[in-house]
Amino acid sequence: MKQDFFNFSRFRNVVAKDLRDNRKKYLLSLSMLFGVLIVFTVINCVNYADYSFADELPLFYITLFVGGAVWASVSFSYMDSRAGRIAALMTPASTFEKFAWRWIVAVPLFIVAYLIAIFVADRLRVAMLPDAVTEMESNPNMGFYIAGYFFIQSVFFLGSIVWRKLSALKTFAAGLIIWGLLFGLASLMIDLFLPDMYSSTFRVSRSPVVITVIWGFTLAVYYGAYLRLKDTEIINRW
Repeated sequence: MKQDFFNFSRFRNVVAKDLRDNRKKYLLSLSMLFGVLIVFTVINCVNYADYSFADELPLFYITLFVGGAVWASVSFSYMDSRAGRIAALMTPASTFEKFAWRWIVAVPLFIVAYLIAIFVADRLRVAMLPDAVTEMESNPNMGFYIAGYFFIQSVFFLGSIVWRKLSALKTFAAGLIIWGLLFGLASLMIDLFLPDMYSSTFRVSRSPVVITVIWGFTLAVYYGAYLRLKDTEIINRW
């Protein structure tokens, strides 16, 4: 039974096949990630003589959240055609093995590539502006940002399975509507029952309870994505 769920030999074949089939796509994506950070770093260094690490952070955050969401949204883009779906179903591997590799590519490998890219961009800034400030101040909301990033990425990862085409736009639109409804409802409830809570918004975001809840939702979304992918084994669904 365990062999049907996960087999390392089969998983290795899935990895080898994906790298062989999508090598150019991965290299192009890495080139775009590095290129965006390097180009903007050069432009800012040329225009601002005191361009510091703190000034880089907005660019780094935008690249992380936008890049991570877009990259997750194309995790299952190979299934956007009938031929691609049939090929995926015919691949001799379990659903979990296919899901695990796509998750590894979308989450940890993207983060590793992103960290290397921002390191290269920052070293380039230091080389161009050696007198600029390089110290990084601690951010008390970092735990909230990290949890929020993984939650957003998990939603776009799920969206890549739910929608065959334009999954990034459709996931963004659906997420925006849901977030707007929830935010509006929460604002209304706070205004009615806890009118003084707005002043403590930042303290709430640092709460371990809030961060734990976000991580819980993230894991639930990933599990939902796995179940949705598992449904695709029933070919009539397509």
